[in-house]
Amino acid sequence: MGQQYSQPQPGKKFQVIGAGLPRSGTASFGRALEILLDGPVYHGGTQTTLGPEHEIKTWIRILKQWPARNEAASRVNLDLIKSRTQGFVAITDSPGCTVVSELMMLYPEAKVICTIRDIEAWEHSMSVVSSQSTQWFLRFVLFPVPSLRYFVDYIDALREQWLSLFGEAEPVTRKSYNQHIKWLRDNVPGDRLTFLDSNGQPYEVVAPDNRYVFVSSPKHIKELDHAPDTALSLQAASKQPMYTMQAFNWFDRRGTEGVGFIRALRTLLTNNLPQILPTLGSIIRIRFQEMHENHRVMQGTKHSPVYPMIVKLVVLSNAVSFFGEGLTKNGQFMESALEYIEQTLMCAEVIRLVPKWLALLKAQEVICNTLVPIAKQRCLEREMKKLDQDVPHHADCIQWIMETSPAHNPWSAKRVVHELMAIWFGSVNAVSTTITFAIHDICLHPEYNEPLLEELREGYHIFERPGLGLPLLDSFIKESARLTPVEAQSTRRAALRAFTFSDGTKVEVGDWACTPVRAIMQNPDFSPDPLAFNGFRFASSDALKHTNG
Repeated sequence: MGQQYSQPQPGKKFQVIGAGLPRSGTASFGRALEILLDGPVYHGGTQTTLGPEHEIKTWIRILKQWPARNEAASRVNLDLIKSRTQGFVAITDSPGCTVVSELMMLYPEAKVICTIRDIEAWEHSMSVVSSQSTQWFLRFVLFPVPSLRYFVDYIDALREQWLSLFGEAEPVTRKSYNQHIKWLRDNVPGDRLTFLDSNGQPYEVVAPDNRYVFVSSPKHIKELDHAPDTALSLQAASKQPMYTMQAFNWFDRRGTEGVGFIRALRTLLTNNLPQILPTLGSIIRIRFQEMHENHRVMQGTKHSPVYPMIVKLVVLSNAVSFFGEGLTKNGQFMESALEYIEQTLMCAEVIRLVPKWLALLKAQEVICNTLVPIAKQRCLEREMKKLDQDVPHHADCIQWIMETSPAHNPWSAKRVVHELMAIWFGSVNAVSTTITFAIHDICLHPEYNEPLLEELREGYHIFERPGLGLPLLDSFIKESARLTPVEAQSTRRAALRAFTFSDGTKVEVGDWACTPVRAIMQNPDFSPDPLAFNGFRFASSDALKHTNG
């Protein structure tokens, strides 16, 4: 199992029925069973997507005639399930977890072990998977890929089975999870049934493209963070989501060709905020009013769609900071700057599984073609400055990234643009999503309106100068992001060589090590009353006293 199709070994005894639902640590559990039982494990997700086509086609046939309507159909399904599981010591993941009755009949001596997970984290994880596996274009994009060309039919068949079992499909909720656990307790004899919880220990998630090892204890997170970049590399992990960019390439190790973007963002951009914010605020206010005026009126009040409006405003504000005010007047460029984010978000997961020639996106071409001439002019000005010639002053990320590239080997114009495009994607996606959720939360919790408005009235002019302050608003946004983070995983590191955590958990070359950030932030061990919204959770006592006083 893992990232490879597992071959059956004739004569191996089937011993464990993995009854845990998908996204509950089934891959880690399967790997453990391989070692403990000394034999191959049938991990449904891996076998159906990475195996020969008869694997996924057989399960489609089984699911389409489930539940069996008569004895003959039941016998056919049992024979088909046996044909897939003979020679394996265990089965985990879907669809095995929802044919437990049939597996118990086929293997009466096998134990039934159900991996369990925090229900909030499971529900969120399943919603992410559902949104990615139900895109309308999947059938067309996956058609050239063996086995995966049947993926949509497989998902459709699974959906019908889950509807029959739990009464719901996408997005599945805790209702399905709880019904599954109840069914196991009611139908599996107590001496055959065991529930298994990871209890904060490392676990793995095996995707079609990679193996992800998640750590959540403070000890393991510290080991992950302190691992040398020759072993676990942030740079190497950062390359993967960017392969849709034209000829994009980063070295795997940080510092190999400079880390200009770090100084450009953390130091130069931050230092220039007092000059940028007043102009930026004026531009955003004007654009906000223009957009709001064009939206429809309902019951006498203008209604603006939150996310579409916010992402356009974030694109505009970032464009001013990144590229300068001049480019924001280029309509085609601004449209492509937004489309690049949307196209990447829509296609990224699918593109990871399809041939490279499908990976190009139109919007990135427009961005690249617009920025490269500007970057070339800046590079020319850089050389002119070395000759003591007068050159224009530029205060934007193009200039800062170029100036902080390695002095002994200055970046080319195209390399500067690639750096910008990578940062552009991360900044627009994360900021627009965070702001959108914060707006939702201020609507859901109107009791925070007045103290936040009071802070803005009294302190925004101070914030505008150094870019610091507004502790209550800062806390409110942090709390919103804690409950609705942009992503479920963080602290990504790709293994350049094998790495072993202190408990023996191994990360092989090419694997990723990361943290389940959403689950951690909603863990009662780290946050009191973790599922309750407390907008001032992160505010200091001094800030709260000022508000209360």
